[in-house]
Amino acid sequence: MSILSKIFGNKPSGETAQEPRRLSAQEKSEGAARAIYAKDKVYVPLSAMQADVSEGTGIPYIGRLKDGRTVLYVFESYEAARAFSDGQDGALDGIALVGALDKADQFNNLSNVLRVAHSLGIQLMEYRGQDGEHFECALSWLMRVNGADGMAASREKMEALSIGTDAKLPLQFHPIAIVGFSNPYKVTPARAEELFKQFTDVEDEELLNFFAGNTPQENVLLIGLVEKYSADLAKSVKYIVWNQLAEQPLFVGINRKDGGLYARDGYLYLFYTDRFQHMGPVGCHPVSGKEAALDLVRRHELKGIALTDGLHNMARFENDVIFQDGE
Repeated sequence: MSILSKIFGNKPSGETAQEPRRLSAQEKSEGAARAIYAKDKVYVPLSAMQADVSEGTGIPYIGRLKDGRTVLYVFESYEAARAFSDGQDGALDGIALVGALDKADQFNNLSNVLRVAHSLGIQLMEYRGQDGEHFECALSWLMRVNGADGMAASREKMEALSIGTDAKLPLQFHPIAIVGFSNPYKVTPARAEELFKQFTDVEDEELLNFFAGNTPQENVLLIGLVEKYSADLAKSVKYIVWNQLAEQPLFVGINRKDGGLYARDGYLYLFYTDRFQHMGPVGCHPVSGKEAALDLVRRHELKGIALTDGLHNMARFENDVIFQDGE
């Protein structure tokens, strides 16, 4: 039986001589508020717009109700938090944007997150327990019931917070680790060195198989390394890599200011993942394959395509590479 069920579902026992006093609605609510505040571990959805999906951290997602009030969502289970996050367009390239708050963690525990949220002026807290149970309350009331309202900085103090100088530093959430995070698009220096060594040792007839066994980000990195040694060899590598994009989901770069296509130095930006679309300087939009991207290059009379994940590496593919056989 969950905590909320125990508090709100108390029934007097028929075996006692005197029926126990029934809890008032206020006592039940305060009991639930204390039980939630004292939980050892809970989960919070994280903001897709402010997540660092390269290193795997984020800050809590703050919702806004139709009446304008802001709300912090807290979940008892990881599965429920993930379902909520996915429903809020929180999933980027398969990442579940969920963080765990553990009482044993010095920074990322529920108490600290609630205090910062309170100081930032977040108005509501909604807790979702097992079996679809909901408990929503004013965050200021929750803090007061738990004797924590005095621990949160006032708005005036928050706005004037400084360390050693007159520079104002806004109070903010501590980065929370994304549960189960990994970044397959980050190529370590050791892996880059290994790839280049393998590349220099591979026979010409095995080049196709070599690149087929690499990820798009590894091949984009390799192109940059090869270009330093031989432009002709780099062109051959680009030809192979470009042909391998047939089954790869692709996204065109979008200018954040006006929503138009993003091209730089005459090259249309083409992404092979949308994971980093909120982190880099350029947004992205799905495109229906290579042919659609090529059509954009034709129509806008561009020099070629800049292939990238949007954050780590980029390689330019000139028109004489991407337009093959008279395309």
